Amino acid sequence: MTRAAVTIKALVREVRELVEEYPNARYSNDTGCSYTLGEVVNGPQHDGCIIGQAAKRLGIMELFRYGDGEAIHGETVADILSVRLGIDKDDPGLEWLNKVQHEQDLGAPWGQAVDVTDMSL
Repeated sequence: MTRAAVTIKALVREVRELVEEYPNARYSNDTGCSYTLGEVVNGPQHDGCIIGQAAKRLGIMELFRYGDGEAIHGETVADILSVRLGIDKDDPGLEWLNKVQHEQDLGAPWGQAVDVTDMSL
């Protein structure tokens, strides 16, 4: 299995684990979407969206940072990982992550974001 496939599967698994722990968590992106910034209400005591939280837990935040170490902001997980890992944006796992991120950015609690994504894909 390629590093890309392992990374996508691990991110999906970690997002699902976060949702089991914090189904009512809501990401507040008042300052713009960010993998490392933005308050999470009813969730982990760390800043950042659900994808950023999962990446932190997996120790792969370098995928979401520019070469100078600054966090990437405003780009979808599909845009970032398709380039960084060389995978097609149509990869089912990547589509799933992208949809969860989108639902969360619209204000859905994490559990709802995953439920909506599971029903739509």
